[in-house]
Amino acid sequence: MTEFTDNSVRYLDELRAEAATLPSELANDLVADFRIELSGLNEEESRKRIQQLGVPSEVVASASEELHARPASGEAGIQRPDQSWYTYSTVALLLVGGLVIPFLGWIAGAVLLVRSRSWNWADKAIGLLALPGGGLASMFLLLAIPVASVESGGPSTQDGEWLNGGPSYQNYTSDPVLMVTLWVLAAIPLITAVYLLARASKRRRVSRATR
Repeated sequence: MTEFTDNSVRYLDELRAEAATLPSELANDLVADFRIELSGLNEEESRKRIQQLGVPSEVVASASEELHARPASGEAGIQRPDQSWYTYSTVALLLVGGLVIPFLGWIAGAVLLVRSRSWNWADKAIGLLALPGGGLASMFLLLAIPVASVESGGPSTQDGEWLNGGPSYQNYTSDPVLMVTLWVLAAIPLITAVYLLARASKRRRVSRATR
């Protein structure tokens, strides 16, 4: 078995070209780390590993973000992402904290998100604004999905008598647009949680590569 597959060679070449915009020492360290990741893999293994590592342009963009980040102390250097437990705790509180401790649980997760070093401000804005309240908001949306017909109309005469023998009913569950909209909105916190975990994971990989 050769040291690198054709896929790995192409990936490393593209990574090297993209990394030309970084300081030479950082670019060399980045490429060297990814060479280790792809060394000795067969075609199938290299294909899966490349998918996990991410597109070279995105890897270099994340490395550039790391390079320009500064610790709170103001010292120069690359700001390292949070520990895994902090990341998972933050996402868990954003997703289900509001269900465990209504409102306060989600607020705690929001505070951790804002203070985190694992996400940039765009990621934090997505986490905060996608659906404030997280799982609690989703629960309210799901409860809002009608499970029975809804009474409409009113008495047709002053003495309270109904026209045509009684009230009319409308079953909103038969409206596909409304149902799809509610389900999509209810799923937003879960989608956001997956997004935040993926972004944090990618930043940790880049951080390891730039040490």
